[in-house]
Amino acid sequence: MLTYNCLERFGVIKVMDANRKPRPAVYVKAFVKRKDGKVEFYKDGYTDIRGKFDYVSLNTDTLSSIDKFAILVVDDELGSLVHETSPPPQ
Repeated sequence: MLTYNCLERFGVIKVMDANRKPRPAVYVKAFVKRKDGKVEFYKDGYTDIRGKFDYVSLNTDTLSSIDKFAILVVDDELGSLVHETSPPPQ
């Protein structure tokens, strides 16, 4: 079973198995709904050795235009999940 902990204040999601052991190399894809209603791809990548993925940080200043994040997590062995969250406070 795939579990997670979303640290919304920092824009980080931690992916774990049922025993709360971190899951490295799990694919994560983040989409955003902008304040103007437009939905688009934002960022993707893999969890690090601690099972963490920073879904917010980019080299642009677009965070203020984001209304919501939708985060897709896909683990080849344990399945997938979707988590929706607001952007972290600025």
